[in-house]
Amino acid sequence: AVEKGPIDSVTCNARYALSEDRLLRQKVDFKELVVKLQVEGGQMSVTLLDCDTISQAKAKLHDAWYDNRGVPVSQRVPVENLELRLVGPVQQVLRDEDESSLVEGEWKRINTIKHYQIKPDAVFAFVADQTVTGKYGFGDSSSYHSNPKLSRSFDMSASNPKISRTAGGSGCAGSRTWHLTKKTEHSIEADANSFVHVPEIYLNRLLTTKKTLQTFVHELFNAIFSLSNGDVPPAIKFLFDLLDKQAADNGITDPDIIHTWKNNSIPLRFWINIIKN
Repeated sequence: AVEKGPIDSVTCNARYALSEDRLLRQKVDFKELVVKLQVEGGQMSVTLLDCDTISQAKAKLHDAWYDNRGVPVSQRVPVENLELRLVGPVQQVLRDEDESSLVEGEWKRINTIKHYQIKPDAVFAFVADQTVTGKYGFGDSSSYHSNPKLSRSFDMSASNPKISRTAGGSGCAGSRTWHLTKKTEHSIEADANSFVHVPEIYLNRLLTTKKTLQTFVHELFNAIFSLSNGDVPPAIKFLFDLLDKQAADNGITDPDIIHTWKNNSIPLRFWINIIKN
């Protein structure tokens, strides 16, 4: 649901966010674009947004392909190891940043689908190491590069929101990157120190997004915690095994203490901090 609208890859603000802190308030013009992904056995249609960065488009194509085949996440080729190629007379590899990136003063804009003037029904293919594509079925392996040290198709700081881009900069050309909105020092300070009233139009959008996701969240927790053939749910067994191990590692042998841990871990939601820490 969140990916149905624009997501700023730098600020992580989204049109359809779950929190007002991550709401993309600025108006962003965008349109959906149905493209083709060339895979083993033919092509499949995938819907992108023309404002998607190349990394965002890669992620959507990557997920669509594997979800369609039902491949577990643990068995998927990491999207970071793949490059996105536009199939056509000119075999062009698309990247978040390259020599065609728009630079205005100290600002450099991350490349998007619209930047490359991608048309509906354009055909994409993933480019990766030949042994990887052959194993996981990304098209005809003979058409891909065989370089075992395949370079990444994007800069990590451009696609990973946890690697922050500083709002400052040396003032050099292209030293500060942006996607949908420019995050200046003034706007960062204003966001941190002031309460921003959420207009009704944005509030409705937040509520709609939460309502859309509510069903999926309920189904997820039902799948995690429901009993299957009378067996203990795997998540609960993992938690209890973890508590048993912690007791053994710390020399705690009193069964009442361990029993109390297990009794309190779920209803009091201690399990969140236990697993996290």
